[in-house]
Amino acid sequence: MPEVLRSYHIRPFVVLICASAIGLASIQAQQAEQATAQERWFGVLEAGQRHFRFEVTLRKSGDDWYGKLKSLDEGSAEFDLAELKRSDDEFAFLIKVSNGRFEGKFDSDISSADGNWIQGGAKLPLKFDRVEAFPKQKLKALWRGTINILVQKLDVQFRELVDGRLYFDSVGQRAGGFVAERSEEGVKIVFEVPGVKGTFVGALSEDGEKLEGKWKQGFVSPSLVLEKVDVAEAHASAAEPNRPQTPQEPFPYTVQEVTFENEVAGIKLAGTLTIPKPGADPKPAVVMVSGSGPQDRDEALAGHKPFWVIADHFSRQGIAVLRFDDRGVGRSEGDYSSATSTDLSTDAAAAVEYLRSLPGIDTTHIGICGHSEGGLIAPMVAAKDKDLAFVILMAGTGVNGEEILKSQSVLILKASGASERIIEQQSALQRELLKLALQDPPLVEKAFVEKAQELVVEFTDAREDSAEANAAAKAAAAQLTGPWMRYFLQYEPITSLEKLGCAVLAINGSKDLQVDPDLNLPAIEKALKAAPTEDYKVVELDGLNHLFQHANTGSPSEYGDIEETFDPATLKLMSDWILEL
Repeated sequence: MPEVLRSYHIRPFVVLICASAIGLASIQAQQAEQATAQERWFGVLEAGQRHFRFEVTLRKSGDDWYGKLKSLDEGSAEFDLAELKRSDDEFAFLIKVSNGRFEGKFDSDISSADGNWIQGGAKLPLKFDRVEAFPKQKLKALWRGTINILVQKLDVQFRELVDGRLYFDSVGQRAGGFVAERSEEGVKIVFEVPGVKGTFVGALSEDGEKLEGKWKQGFVSPSLVLEKVDVAEAHASAAEPNRPQTPQEPFPYTVQEVTFENEVAGIKLAGTLTIPKPGADPKPAVVMVSGSGPQDRDEALAGHKPFWVIADHFSRQGIAVLRFDDRGVGRSEGDYSSATSTDLSTDAAAAVEYLRSLPGIDTTHIGICGHSEGGLIAPMVAAKDKDLAFVILMAGTGVNGEEILKSQSVLILKASGASERIIEQQSALQRELLKLALQDPPLVEKAFVEKAQELVVEFTDAREDSAEANAAAKAAAAQLTGPWMRYFLQYEPITSLEKLGCAVLAINGSKDLQVDPDLNLPAIEKALKAAPTEDYKVVELDGLNHLFQHANTGSPSEYGDIEETFDPATLKLMSDWILEL
């Protein structure tokens, strides 16, 4: 299967230890109304060196079927089923965000469905069995540890099943199901993971509860201690992480599922509108615009739903909020993979126009709140739409993408404890790879990989023609080729910021390693001083990371470990600012 790197917000320029083999990105599950029937189906997709366990839940309401798929080996991420067909003989559905499709036929008693998973030119056999309850894997042993590798700390585990199969999971990256092999070299135990070209070699402790050794992948070889976990505890710890800020019913405002047209792109976008209870005065309103990568309306990541948390807070304060699935995600139409930031700005502009068409909205008090790349897109819209009242830039950029990537690479490496030698190597390699990405005309992917592999050998300890060098080159090509990246690398945010006449609030966490406040906030403030607006505020928020969580180092590896979804004081700062305009 082709590998697609999943990324969020302003994309960190790192070669991840493992990638999503089918490129499924997190989206909001659609609730079926008054379900009258329910079915559960379970299947395992064997995609070469990676296996995916799929749980499919179907619900019937009237004559219509609805459903969702949970991918257990992608952090139990859930996805809507689009184009769902459930007849007496046919079972088929589409996962829109990855363009992965299942096409199958039921057996005579509708107890199983044999078919194929089709994606990116590949067709793999897949069978779903109807079950009363989803099966639990039968574990013989579970080994867990943390790899301190270059750019981040990675929580990993090896699952040994009673039938002899062995799997590797990168837990923090929500990427699992990699087929592994166990062998012994004298007193050493070896776990080899061909799918990520990684190998663990370790010695068993006297009590049999630890494996102490090294993880070898590419040109790094960090220490790794794997501890044996009680199987019963392992099942218990598989529960979803605690996210206390995620809104829960009942709500003191109205929640509506909506669709609106982007006439420029010729697509329909879907989202959620939260509207304060009717009152005497029209309501101010905000459009939420997400960071880079295909995002759902909640900007969901690692169990967090920051846009849902923001919308809940705003609407409790009397502000209407429209948040929507990115094009090609969830229930929105379009193709995200071919879109640049300019294309995505037309989606945000269409959302603003939709709000203006609604009764009860104060059309003189509509703004955009954009996070990360959304903080780049919001000024694009406001520079053209002179009737827009305000924009909020949450970790928005003030310099071009090339400078962003260079900065974040160094900051994340330092936070992870990488040596100066590694930082220098990676920085030099990155500079040359970015030059490749900006060549005009653009290099085709094959040529890019060939040149990138030469650079990996030149600037790192990887051997010529080695699997490690080839894997790193392919990972770089996946991140750096394509229309979005070329546009992002060259676009200067000040070209829009200097044209703003509306009110502007720019905020950034002091521990943001993806959009460095020391690099970006001064550039934003300088541009706003030259802009027509006389109402702007630039604030650095102490102790917060890129997601506006209270953080230790600010590293992306911490995002999923932090219970807080969004700093309450920052929520109040934003809502107070909007209401005081």
